[in-house]
Amino acid sequence: MLSSKFSQILKFHERVISALKFELSDERSQILVANSCE
Repeated sequence: MLSSKFSQILKFHERVISALKFELSDERSQILVANSCE
């Protein structure tokens, strides 16, 4: 029972981390575009 709860938490964290990575890469690309425009 405990392990299934733990795996659910892990899956949730993986989703959050991948979403954060996507946000960071999106921000980085926007910064690169802004820098190249200057």
